[in-house]
Amino acid sequence: MQVYHQHYTPPKVLDEYNLKSKHFDSKGFAYLEIRKGIYGLKEAAILAYDQLKDHLANYGYILFKHTPGMWHHTT
Repeated sequence: MQVYHQHYTPPKVLDEYNLKSKHFDSKGFAYLEIRKGIYGLKEAAILAYDQLKDHLANYGYILFKHTPGMWHHTT
């Protein structure tokens, strides 16, 4: 079960999934069930890291050469 707060939900996500205030509880939280995932795989961390690297590269971020997990913007 994943808990997600309405305040941190981007408008694009709200529109894409047609989420309204009725989908959130009185405190603004939504409770989600994850049905597919890569949890438990020994390769899960590597797969997630590769996806993150590709995603951040689109926005101009690259890894520091000698510090794993640390990113910097190219401009």
